[in-house]
Amino acid sequence: MRNKMRFFRNICALSAAGLMALQLSVTAFADTAVETYTLGGLMIEVEPVESPKAASGLNYNGKEQAGAALPGLDQKYRLRSGVKSAVKPGSYEMELELIEPLPENIGREIASGKAVYGRPATPSDYTAVRFLNWSDKTTSPKRIAWSIAALKAEAPAGQKLSFNGREQTGVAAGNGYTLSGNKAVKPGSYKAVAKLSEGYVWKDGSAKDLEIAWSIEPLKVKAPEGKKLDYNGKEQTGVASGNGYTLTEDKALKPGSYKAVAKLQEGYVWEDGSSKDLEITWSITRKSSSSGSSGGGGSNGTGQKGLVVVREDGSVSTYGSTGSGSYSDGSSVISPGTVSGPYASQPAAGNLVPSAPPAQTPAPGSLSTNTPPSSKLPQQQAAQPADNASGSRKSSKNETKPAGTGSSSAGQKAVSTADQETSTDKNKEEDLLKEAESTKAAAENETKLAAEESSVIFEFGPDPADKDKAEDAENSGGTAAAHRPESFVTGLMSVLWKVLAVLGVLGVAGGVGYMIYSRKHEN
Repeated sequence: MRNKMRFFRNICALSAAGLMALQLSVTAFADTAVETYTLGGLMIEVEPVESPKAASGLNYNGKEQAGAALPGLDQKYRLRSGVKSAVKPGSYEMELELIEPLPENIGREIASGKAVYGRPATPSDYTAVRFLNWSDKTTSPKRIAWSIAALKAEAPAGQKLSFNGREQTGVAAGNGYTLSGNKAVKPGSYKAVAKLSEGYVWKDGSAKDLEIAWSIEPLKVKAPEGKKLDYNGKEQTGVASGNGYTLTEDKALKPGSYKAVAKLQEGYVWEDGSSKDLEITWSITRKSSSSGSSGGGGSNGTGQKGLVVVREDGSVSTYGSTGSGSYSDGSSVISPGTVSGPYASQPAAGNLVPSAPPAQTPAPGSLSTNTPPSSKLPQQQAAQPADNASGSRKSSKNETKPAGTGSSSAGQKAVSTADQETSTDKNKEEDLLKEAESTKAAAENETKLAAEESSVIFEFGPDPADKDKAEDAENSGGTAAAHRPESFVTGLMSVLWKVLAVLGVLGVAGGVGYMIYSRKHEN
């Protein structure tokens, strides 16, 4: 036990001696750079201090960075001015000064040799003082310039986009900058602003905000075209719809000329680059219903009286005579079975018969020689010359004359034998003839009246005479409907009801008989 204790004490003693030796050796090594001078009763020690070096290659990283390594800061030197560390990129400077610099007068004494270099023989008999100087033997403050380099950002580029109805990004985002004004929905030209983030510059070294142009191009659409449609009694669409625009006034039922309006939707332009609303003309026309020539116009032959057909929907069709002659209005000659001139432009209502049948007594309720109201008469397109109108009027006077005999001027309508006219009609003809000779408008009215008197009016619908007969029968208690023919279905239903009535009677009789028979047998 004692041996162990002795061994432990020896180890501790050796360790303490080793530590003391190490400290003495370090102190001695450190003091080797210290210069000692003897001046009078002073032992002057001058310790050189290594001047710090600026840090190199510093780049922005968002953290605080030091501009230089400062191992003796606040021990041998201190920060006199400037910045020793920073976060943002930039150029900086700091100024360091020694804490105990060698005084200038002692420095001069050393420089002149008055201060003896070396330690005195008996250091304890002298007053020891320590001063500092830089390693270059100077004592003035040291300036250290340093910097943090900014990161470089790639300047973004604008794009040319096409409209799609959704929000689009015209300038892409990236590192080192923020964007504004880089998104839009509608077509147009835009400018985005790119602003650098902290610690970044553009590749060219500039740091100002950038404006980047970009755009959304509208889609081009072809302008619609109007149609020329034939009347069919139904609502029709005169301008086809499509993508990129809306239409109004593009549907109609009645014949006529219309104007549809095409309005562009958002994001569209017409093919020519314009964007204004367009008016598209379209129309619904009646097919020509003229049939059969009048036999006049200078050709020889016979012909029937013309027909004016007035339908229930108000449409009017004019039919020429069935004569074998041809008719001319001064500009064209039409073969038999057709008509041109003043009646060629009349509106048609449905399919027409090839030619009018020979004149005959109209059936009640289907053909009437009454003159139709002026609203149902066809409007004449071209006015005949006064002479032609006169000839037309004269040809319809009290005489039976085959149409198409002889020749007349262009545009004259051939007419068949007309009914006897009263003296009042003659006076009216003379007045109208005078008006036709004075103005073109009077000539048009004359032609219209000639058409009225030289035509047979063919009207659809019940005959007024039949209507009066039915009303008389109703008032007298008769049954006018009994004379009307029944349809096959109506007759069949009548027979079935009678058979069912007979069967019902037989069934009731049989049931009563069966009940009587059953009661008798039960009793």
